[in-house]
Amino acid sequence: MNLHKYGGGGYEHLLVNIVPRLKQLGVSQREVNTLLVDNPREVLAF
Repeated sequence: MNLHKYGGGGYEHLLVNIVPRLKQLGVSQREVNTLLVDNPREVLAF
């Protein structure tokens, strides 16, 4: 896994690197929220 514990970037990699890159590519904040907030909420609602 890419956790800090094992020398990886950790989960913050998504927020620090991936989200800004998505925005550069034209992905809206609403779409980012769907990916990172709404979809996980639906998957974990059991």
